Amino acid sequence: ALPISRKVATGVLLSGNKGNGKTLLAKALSLRGIKNGVPTILIQRQFEDCKIGEFLQSIEQPCVVILDEFEKTFDKKEQEELLTVLDGTLSSKMLFIITCNDAYGVDVHMQNRPGRIYYSISFDTIEHDIITDYCKDHLKNKNNFKDTIQKIHKIIQVIGEFNFDQLQALVEEMNRYNEDPFTAATLLNIKPPLYSHNDYIINIRSISGRKISSYYPTSYRG
Repeated sequence: ALPISRKVATGVLLSGNKGNGKTLLAKALSLRGIKNGVPTILIQRQFEDCKIGEFLQSIEQPCVVILDEFEKTFDKKEQEELLTVLDGTLSSKMLFIITCNDAYGVDVHMQNRPGRIYYSISFDTIEHDIITDYCKDHLKNKNNFKDTIQKIHKIIQVIGEFNFDQLQALVEEMNRYNEDPFTAATLLNIKPPLYSHNDYIINIRSISGRKISSYYPTSYRG
């Protein structure tokens, strides 16, 4: 679980929208550490009368430290206290996993500083290959599989941002009622963001299918 080739503390920043797999990855690293006898310390809130930097520096054994929702949990002063801890000067091997939704909320002195945050992984919209692989592993009805994947991507085009949480729910609903993605998504909490503006092209065609005109609406709230 810990980078064996590194002799100092290693920081990992997992940033991006909720539901895209940051916590899953952090949990997987934690479980791998536990399997190898390395404990995990999960920090989800501030503690009064306790300097987090001093506490972490007092730990001598290798461990995984998860700082969850970092930009919300720790104010500017506490983030600054952690700079020394993340400098890689600790004698014991420690893996710091920092999760955040907004990378801009992380102290600027941690950004683009591999000596403090060695790895930085951004979780944005799920990639096509991940959606395909997940459906191959979890979708029960694989008839018309290619068409199913195309429909899921059409849903993504409509709602904009699409996360792993939404993908799991969509596949679960499809399996429960043996439905196609469009039908399964009808009642799910998978909608375009409220008050968002999306760009549309409106095509006008005759009954025979001949294209008459196309235009962009000046404003359409989706």
